[in-house]
Amino acid sequence: MKKLSRLALATACSLAISLPTFADYTQETGIYGDALAGYGKVNVDGYNIDGKNKGFNGNLDLGYKFNKYIGVEAGYNYFRKIADENSYSYDAAVKGILPIEGTCFELFAKAGVAQAHALGKYDAKTRTVALGAVGASYWLTQNVGLTVQGLGTTRRGDDVPAMYGATGGISFKF
Repeated sequence: MKKLSRLALATACSLAISLPTFADYTQETGIYGDALAGYGKVNVDGYNIDGKNKGFNGNLDLGYKFNKYIGVEAGYNYFRKIADENSYSYDAAVKGILPIEGTCFELFAKAGVAQAHALGKYDAKTRTVALGAVGASYWLTQNVGLTVQGLGTTRRGDDVPAMYGATGGISFKF
């Protein structure tokens, strides 16, 4: 009887652990959003700016998936304040998605443009720059997931420095 109980317990535990891998919660189409936080850097090297350029990085995105492989999104990225000047960007991007079939995982890459604002070599400016990101999502349920992302913007001469961030957080499907 003890062996049977142990076998039943081991089977139940194995099934419970692997259950999320049997479910496929990746979204076919629809609206989604992300709220992410992490660590970022405003690359002011060569700008002769005093002050800490690394620290908190936050990211909010709202997007629409046309199918399980492609979507579009708009986002806001906050980077560290340097010398009393906020560093942030608003962006629009195309998102390529690679769902791992039969699992709750998705890999993704984004490419787009951002209106970046930061303290440049001489003063604060807002300029259009390129934006790119890569990441992964794991869907816990049909509507809630965990996401990690690495994001960066390009430098725009002496006006706006490049900005980078690594974030993680929660994603929602509406």
